[in-house]
Amino acid sequence: MLKAVFWNISKESGNYSNIRSAIETMLKQWKLDVMFLADFNINQLLNSWELPQGYSLFHPHHNRILTIFSSQQRITVNRLTLNETVLEFTDQLLVKKEDQEWVFFLVHLKSKAGINNYTQAKRIDKDLFHIHTYIKDHQKKSAIVAIGDFNIHPYDDKLLDVSMMRTTPNRLTALQTKLELKQTLYHVVPMEQYVVASSELYWNYNPTWALFGDFFQQKNNFAPPASHYFDHENIYNNLNHQPWQMFDQIILSYLAINSFQRKEFKLIDRMKNHIFYDSKTGKMNVEQYSDHLPLRFALE
Repeated sequence: MLKAVFWNISKESGNYSNIRSAIETMLKQWKLDVMFLADFNINQLLNSWELPQGYSLFHPHHNRILTIFSSQQRITVNRLTLNETVLEFTDQLLVKKEDQEWVFFLVHLKSKAGINNYTQAKRIDKDLFHIHTYIKDHQKKSAIVAIGDFNIHPYDDKLLDVSMMRTTPNRLTALQTKLELKQTLYHVVPMEQYVVASSELYWNYNPTWALFGDFFQQKNNFAPPASHYFDHENIYNNLNHQPWQMFDQIILSYLAINSFQRKEFKLIDRMKNHIFYDSKTGKMNVEQYSDHLPLRFALE
């Protein structure tokens, strides 16, 4: 089993001493194989920091996702070349543990709050389009996982549309349903047309829908309602939506679905000596940690 955590530690907030301590606790307590960190100040994060024994760093090519992996669990991490295409907001890795391997697309898309023109928006579409294309071409060859901060909700058209990420919240739909597409699909990046045969395309599974809302309760604490908390005074003028967003997600291709361990999938709101989200106030502990919650998952 590959045990993993994705966490956007948010370089704009938080205390790096607390963040490093929380990372060490996760690695040790859960005996993680890999941990993916996004949105960091690499100098502050790595300043005078020694990783727990048995763990190593895999540096990203664009300083958006940093990978920590266990060097004692026969884990190997290598960068995957994507037809000579360099993605701006995504890193692609081949992760192996013993006789199993997964292709990971580590995603940290640009926030809508930072997009102010059409060209910037299309740069984001380019990353999603290339992930879509790789999955389409390898869905019966490789177990593919897209994990990270998409900065859009699971119900955004870019994740639902069949010409982009074509995700569904239902695993049986993803496993059993072939898309009956006869028409030619068009996409703005690149400005080309391409045809999808009905026998070649499956839905991708996005289990993150199950984490919406604070309905579930454990030990007198309600679960966090989503993965990201945006507590700004001008929020309604800025992003025109409420403070909670499910930006941090995992998307699984056809061959990765059955390896996904549903019981291990959760947003981490607290752990020993660390509280990221206070269910009594309904707010994140942004000053001490991050405005994102760690997302824990496992593959077998």
